[in-house]
Amino acid sequence: MTTPDPEAKAMDMNNFNEWALTVDALCRAHLACGWRDLCGDRWPLEAAFDASESPMEFVRWLAEKYDLEWRSASGVI
Repeated sequence: MTTPDPEAKAMDMNNFNEWALTVDALCRAHLACGWRDLCGDRWPLEAAFDASESPMEFVRWLAEKYDLEWRSASGVI
């Protein structure tokens, strides 16, 4: 049995944090509100990250699931 590498876990957490920040930015750009405004829970983000979904795939899924209005990055529908 191998011992988990704390540095690898920290690296994964940094990647997760960057991924989550990208999700939030995409939510703001395309859904006109941030992740915290939509849900704020961490577990859906972790599940999508662990499933190797891209931030854009996750935001598109979120918009489709909850029938949210999609905006272009310029704010035009």
